[in-house]
Amino acid sequence: MSGWSNKTSSSAEGYNYDDGGRPRIDKTGLKSKFRPNDRVYLQTGRALQGPFLIESVLRPQIYTLCLENGEKANGGAEVAENLLTLA
Repeated sequence: MSGWSNKTSSSAEGYNYDDGGRPRIDKTGLKSKFRPNDRVYLQTGRALQGPFLIESVLRPQIYTLCLENGEKANGGAEVAENLLTLA
């Protein structure tokens, strides 16, 4: 046996397959509007904190922030794009 199994168009084991049983990659359609080194403000309640720099884009619309000296901001926590405003 080759180790390949005949999958259907349904999602199995976290993967998606086309009608022929071939694995496929589905596009999420989500795009990030910020890039590393963009200067942003973080919204916390009604207040804005910052400015911070985008340190990294972890996945679409999810970021980590840092200070200008490179030190991690917000404890290195993931930050959603809807909480950020371009400075």
